Amino acid sequence: MLTTDQWLMVISIAAIALGPIAALEIQKRLEEHRAALDRKMFIFRRLMTTRATQMSPAHVEALNSIEVEFYTTRSGPDKKVLDAWRLYNNHLNTPTGEGDALARWVEKKSGLLIDLLYEMGQCLDYDIDKVTIQKNVISSFD
Repeated sequence: MLTTDQWLMVISIAAIALGPIAALEIQKRLEEHRAALDRKMFIFRRLMTTRATQMSPAHVEALNSIEVEFYTTRSGPDKKVLDAWRLYNNHLNTPTGEGDALARWVEKKSGLLIDLLYEMGQCLDYDIDKVTIQKNVISSFD
């Protein structure tokens, strides 16, 4: 049997040996979390800055990145982003129609994009509302 002093020495040696390893593991996980957050913020910024030019390659590339970067199997903010993205993506892949049907399709598309950007903002703790997303856009220079 070990004495109390011997136990304290064993614990001290274990702490000295395992402390740096634990610190490195914690640092690695923090860096991975920060990198994932940075990628999500990049996508959000790209979509916000290209929302008036939705056919631009940058906008389409950012949309295509959502499913990878916001992927989750549990509920929460990322799940809400994915759900909004799926609704938007599904709508983009439906026929547009003509005349009034086209106008309704475009209006719904705009609303779904606003919902998607809003959910992304909420997920990333970005204080933005739907009106700001919709109205604070310069769409063209005449």
